[in-house]
Amino acid sequence: MSRSSTRRSWVIGVMTMSGLLLALVSVGSAQAAQTVAWAPAKTTPSKCVIKGYRPNKVVVGSTPVKKTVTVKVTGCTPYHWSLDIDALSGWVQSETPSLVIDPADLSNGSSGSGYAYVWVVSSPSDGSDPSAGLDTTFTILRRATFGPTVNAAPEPTKKGETLTISGRLKRVDWTEALKPYQGYAKQKVLVQFQAKGAKTYTTVKTVRTAEGGKVSTKVAATESGTWRLHYGGNSTTGPANSTGDDVTVG
Repeated sequence: MSRSSTRRSWVIGVMTMSGLLLALVSVGSAQAAQTVAWAPAKTTPSKCVIKGYRPNKVVVGSTPVKKTVTVKVTGCTPYHWSLDIDALSGWVQSETPSLVIDPADLSNGSSGSGYAYVWVVSSPSDGSDPSAGLDTTFTILRRATFGPTVNAAPEPTKKGETLTISGRLKRVDWTEALKPYQGYAKQKVLVQFQAKGAKTYTTVKTVRTAEGGKVSTKVAATESGTWRLHYGGNSTTGPANSTGDDVTVG
């Protein structure tokens, strides 16, 4: 073989090897590009903060109660949220925010504060999809009432005479279907008076309910106005105001 033929074979070999290397590099680049294309996108840390929700306390009597739930969030725009309440079956969510509490599903032990969890998925402008959660509480209170029992007597009366204020405090009993409201004894009740023409009530004295939730106490008649009883509630039972009873003092 001549020297020119040998040189031509060497050049062809080098070119062939170069082509192979270029091909390998091209394949590697394509694979790298494909790997990058399928890599998960970087997400911005969530700034979504759940500030709370409302209502987080509901007073329930002997009939179902329906409330609309709202969730307050800062740092993001929520497009879905859910509220899970331990004491109730199922959960409430943004698409159907109505919370219905049926006393038929409750027992007296359901009253008070229990665990609840709020979860929010947000949709911020940067395109990431962070979420936030909040461990919190939900309170169910038994409804209390004085009904139409409150009475201030005698009426009318004279200034300086003694009035007897009477009534009866009851609260709902979710285990008793035939008599859902029972007398509530040993509870602090305020005896309040609103003078004729006034806009607010003033507490005259504090008493405690006796057996069966009964209240009976005496006060001095000083001027015409309205008497009522007020119960402030506790950790399991909601507050209650009685209807007012007008007394004219001559």
